[in-house]
Amino acid sequence: METKPQIEVNFKQKYLDLFTENTKSSMKFIMDDPQAFKEFGDAILNYALDLDGPHVMNRKPSPTNIFIANTLMKPFNEIWDSYDHLTHIRDYIRIYPYKKYGISNSTYLRYHIGNYFNNIYILRERLKAYLNKIDKAYRNSTSYNQVQKCIVKLKPMILSNFKTISCIRNNHVHEEHFEDKDIGRLKTLELLTRNINNPKTIPNEEKAFNESFNIFKDQQFREARKKWINILIGNIRSLDEFLENYFENLYNAITKNDKIIIPEMFQNPPSNSKHR
Repeated sequence: METKPQIEVNFKQKYLDLFTENTKSSMKFIMDDPQAFKEFGDAILNYALDLDGPHVMNRKPSPTNIFIANTLMKPFNEIWDSYDHLTHIRDYIRIYPYKKYGISNSTYLRYHIGNYFNNIYILRERLKAYLNKIDKAYRNSTSYNQVQKCIVKLKPMILSNFKTISCIRNNHVHEEHFEDKDIGRLKTLELLTRNINNPKTIPNEEKAFNESFNIFKDQQFREARKKWINILIGNIRSLDEFLENYFENLYNAITKNDKIIIPEMFQNPPSNSKHR
């Protein structure tokens, strides 16, 4: 019986805690000011219900909050979304609910595996883009040296950790669909059983053989699915280890005493020191 692996990923909560702690001060004026609190609540309600009123507060965010939201938090959430998609695909492959809609086993399996490799590529590119965004934000900061060392270390790690998977993905995107030998055999078996299961073409003496052939086809699907589930579980475990390393290095590079190091140009108020 297949069991869902118990994977613990700590970097998400650690990063969210970091952002939360550093944005508490910006939320304090909302909680202390009844007018600001009402404006904040109305904006959220308008957005959630798609009403005509303002969807954001009529107050300009501070440079620090803009930096945390746009440079650090938004790209991090995009990375986490990509990771979530990968774990969901692993779970989608475990089930097969669409047989009544005429979707074959091979089509269902091939679709999700092809989608898996596409999302691996998206995750890799988002991890690279995150480093570039942080590098640009800290370039004129006094803490740039430690940030740059971290980025120089992490960039080749991304390439090496995604190399094998990316090669497979790059090979298949030039074709109409992702192809796998076992899934290809399963597709052939499905075509054969579609013909032999036609009542008009089945002599009575062949029914026993056809039933055995159908059992064999279903067994091949289960084996192909199990193979890919194990591949995805192994890849996700390796990915967990890499992401822990990736965000641990970034955390240490952009924080001091568990507080985000805000580049001078984004500080409140902005520093008057001359940037290099």
